[in-house]
Amino acid sequence: LQQTNTQLQQTDAKLTQDNSELKEQLRQTNATMVLEFQRLQQTESSDVSTLQTRVGKLEDSSSRVIAFHAYGLASTTPAGGTPLIVNDVKYNHGNAYDGTTGYFTAPFAGVYVFIATSGGYGESDGATYYLYVDNTWLDYARTYSVDNHDELASVHAALHLTPGQRVWLRSGGDRYTGLTSFTGFLLTSDP
Repeated sequence: LQQTNTQLQQTDAKLTQDNSELKEQLRQTNATMVLEFQRLQQTESSDVSTLQTRVGKLEDSSSRVIAFHAYGLASTTPAGGTPLIVNDVKYNHGNAYDGTTGYFTAPFAGVYVFIATSGGYGESDGATYYLYVDNTWLDYARTYSVDNHDELASVHAALHLTPGQRVWLRSGGDRYTGLTSFTGFLLTSDP
């Protein structure tokens, strides 16, 4: 009985020690889990904030629809070096094109696409016109009259513009057909 009592006391002491060790491990595990939970909450909060910002930017950029299409000319014989004013504005979402001046003014930074078509009267020697950004010549188109028929030529460009930059068609001083058109649109805006 004495021996059994001693064994029980040893077992009880061992269980008490094991219980203390388990409690300490549980306390450490709990503390680690609380710290990890707090870190995850901070990360989640940061991720949610980042996503909200990105969604806001996407919503803002999706509302940036800029597009125009104009047809016809204010004058079929504009002076050389002056704007070729395509004045019958059929569509002008965002009002970036001015049909009285012939200038498109970029309201947002981004990539824009422009397409212009014009040409000379059949009885002329043809016509040349130029695509400009501000005062920089980018491209040109030239037509030649064949058998007294109006000939048309197009110029196209994809450009990165900053707010306030202007795109326009410059006259070469020729006689142009009224079958002139000028189109442009924002392909993608900068974030």
